[in-house]
Amino acid sequence: MKKRTARRKPTRRLASPPRPDYGWVIHERQGMVSILGRKRFPILEKFWVEIELENGDVLTTCQAGLVMGSGFWLSELARGRIAVELTLQHSPNPSGVLIAATIRNRGESPLVLRQVRLVRTAFGQPHVIEWGPLEGWKILRMGYTFGGAHREDQDPRNSALIALTGERVQTRSWGQAVVKFAGTGGLVLGFLTARRQMTWIDFRKDRGELELAAVCETEGVVIEPGGALETETLYIGLHGDALKGLTQYAVRFGRQMNVKLKPVPAGWCSWYFYRKQNVTEDIQLEHARFLAGRRESLPLPVVQLDDGYQTAYGDWLETNERFPHGLEWLAGQIAALECRPGLWLAPFVAQASSKLFKEHPAWMVKDGAGNPLAWEVDWAEPHEPWYALDGSHPEVQQWLTQLFATLRQFRYRYFKLDF
Repeated sequence: MKKRTARRKPTRRLASPPRPDYGWVIHERQGMVSILGRKRFPILEKFWVEIELENGDVLTTCQAGLVMGSGFWLSELARGRIAVELTLQHSPNPSGVLIAATIRNRGESPLVLRQVRLVRTAFGQPHVIEWGPLEGWKILRMGYTFGGAHREDQDPRNSALIALTGERVQTRSWGQAVVKFAGTGGLVLGFLTARRQMTWIDFRKDRGELELAAVCETEGVVIEPGGALETETLYIGLHGDALKGLTQYAVRFGRQMNVKLKPVPAGWCSWYFYRKQNVTEDIQLEHARFLAGRRESLPLPVVQLDDGYQTAYGDWLETNERFPHGLEWLAGQIAALECRPGLWLAPFVAQASSKLFKEHPAWMVKDGAGNPLAWEVDWAEPHEPWYALDGSHPEVQQWLTQLFATLRQFRYRYFKLDF
């Protein structure tokens, strides 16, 4: 008789709790924080928080230290009149750390805040040993064309990818950035929210050290006694594939901000062929007819009119002599060809010669003396002051609503907004 061997029941192994890839160390007396990665390597070594007041004073957590609060780390500045509450959280997807702060006014008078530098730190020798020499690092900066056009970026190189080859390099990236190392991988930094402040990340290389500042621009917001201001939330993550990490961050940002993605529209734009001075309504219709007759081979449904049709920046419904039939007639002709009419405009600016500025100077952003705040645009013709509409003014809001309602009534369905 064959001996039967008892079958063992499979052993159930309990999965070990997931070990976070990131942690942090609070240097309480110094008022600094270190973000740690695998094997406790300091990804950000001893960063601190800075706030800048309207008068230019800069207060830092280094001045008062950090103590544990209820779900945050607390730093009491200006003899307790200002409280900085720093929160740190793990981010599971993408893997990394989330950093945010709340600034509270505990004083008896209003607090005027210019900036919150949520992270100030530097990459030094330990990072160079781990990630390769600084000369081999590169900064992937966002919005570099904007920064260059407005002289806000001190690095003149016309590229999104900036190599840290010089002894001194200074550049800015709007909202998010990637620090790509000499070897593989890189550090992805980006704000996950964009609800309250404009944000950017500044980099400054000075010989063997790279300084970093993640900034929330608070624009002189007033925090009343007992009030508070919340910063945007910053994500920091180390990735073996930096571009893949940037993609994961972008997906998370989209979810966080409830972005609804739509198919990217395709079409033809007059600017890249005729610029401002040469475009006419006949040219616009000629291209619309051309595309309508080649719908199968050239599926470009949008026919977009760019700068050059208006009488002045600000008077968007009034056309010049090259568009004698006006915007409504032109859109109707394009729509009749089964193309989608598109239009460029810059609805938040007005030239000094425009009817909009002459009739409504009170609608413009004002300087400290209460006068419309002007700036010079050296490439614009004619050379005259430009002004910005105050979007918080109720009548400006009504004007903007009516402007786009009228253009939609004209049958424009694609808008390219500038400035």
